[in-house]
Amino acid sequence: LKNLGIELEVPKTPFMKIPYSEAIDIVNAKGEEMIEWGGDLGTVAEHTIGEYVFKETGESHYFITDWPTEIKPFYAMPYENDPLISKSFDMMHRTMELSSGAQRIHLHDMLKERIESQGLNPDGFDFYL
Repeated sequence: LKNLGIELEVPKTPFMKIPYSEAIDIVNAKGEEMIEWGGDLGTVAEHTIGEYVFKETGESHYFITDWPTEIKPFYAMPYENDPLISKSFDMMHRTMELSSGAQRIHLHDMLKERIESQGLNPDGFDFYL
């Protein structure tokens, strides 16, 4: 990269963590788009949150954490004290999602229940169970 005259800036850590509920509050406060709890975050919302983080911290990278269980894959672990929220995250850059992840469900019965709750047939997931 040096030979090409390209310099990479290493982002500062730790990255800001914004719970999903707070993220939709940030979007709704701006008023360009209204998102109900449980709705996914589209491009406009991602840009709004990214600009908010940049204004607050001067940084472009952040995490959105604690997503609603119902909009994450069946294998995302719900919190024990609040099963409506999953132990999941999206790693974001100012205008886009870079990566996502979650703690995986490792309990057979819970995993089967989550597969069924999303309208899927557990028989098609023998390889996973």
